Amino acid sequence: MYARLYAKSGPLAGKSYDIVAEAIIGHGPECNLVIKSGIISAKHARIFYDQKKGSYFLEDFKTLNGTLLDGKPVQGRVKLEKKHVVIIANTFAFIFQVESGQAADPLPPPPRDLPPEPEIPPPPRRRPSEPMEASPLPDEAPMAKPLPSAPPPAAQAPAVPADDAPGSQEAPVEHRTVFDEPEEPKEEEELEFVGDLPIPEPAPQSRDAAPTMLIDEEQLAALLGPPRFALEFKTVRGEKHAVDLKEGENTVGRLAGSEISLDDASISRSHALITVRAGKVVVRDLDSKNGTFVGDKKIAAEIEIKPETPLRFGLVKASLVRKTEKPA
Repeated sequence: MYARLYAKSGPLAGKSYDIVAEAIIGHGPECNLVIKSGIISAKHARIFYDQKKGSYFLEDFKTLNGTLLDGKPVQGRVKLEKKHVVIIANTFAFIFQVESGQAADPLPPPPRDLPPEPEIPPPPRRRPSEPMEASPLPDEAPMAKPLPSAPPPAAQAPAVPADDAPGSQEAPVEHRTVFDEPEEPKEEEELEFVGDLPIPEPAPQSRDAAPTMLIDEEQLAALLGPPRFALEFKTVRGEKHAVDLKEGENTVGRLAGSEISLDDASISRSHALITVRAGKVVVRDLDSKNGTFVGDKKIAAEIEIKPETPLRFGLVKASLVRKTEKPA
């Protein structure tokens, strides 16, 4: 048993990846499914097989742009069933599907022997009432000389009315500065501080609140549908034309009733058979006179083919292509 990811949207649309034990998705060196994009984290998500539970699981590494499973945000580890839609950073949509048998071209295991990343200590936490610690000066820096203090202002004599003669025996008027009464200190709110900036506690969310669906039911059904394929032919003039492949058996030959009818002298009446089943495409030669070729090799038995695989029926060249239809 293994799992397969079909890329349905984004720059990787049309590609597929086989997963046996584990796939780490991201743009960092510790990933074995690398997506070079600025919206993808270095380690974004992981798909792995749990031997004890006998199932595949999806895990998001608490990324900024997140991971969706069937339109719902992934938090922690989520068990995967036979078929799902996995969307990375709201851009890269994959169809996850559990396959039977052995993977033909599995992903290599993720690299393990990587040097550890340097740990950066978090900034110290303090409250605004606490004074900031001054940065120590280097030993060789000269100490700044204190500025000379300004002389105290000369004491001024209290104002004397003009009518009174100097030397009057009346007592001088007492002058006072009246301050407002201090306000009672208010209780400080419990805030978490990072550096100098207070971060308020987030408002509690209801556990029963449904997550926001980023794709509607029609788009989800379109993504869950099996991928569609076609055979693309190139004429002598360089013109290309494609013939759609239906789910099931598609006969290639010169007979008018063939699903793919080729009017060429090198093609037998019943030349080859192409079968499409659950996202897999296999081709088999029907004992044709001039043979069926996958790449440069003539096939004698049924063989699975991938998109962009060059084919040749007699002297007629073709290639398998995946039809990508992005949801609106």
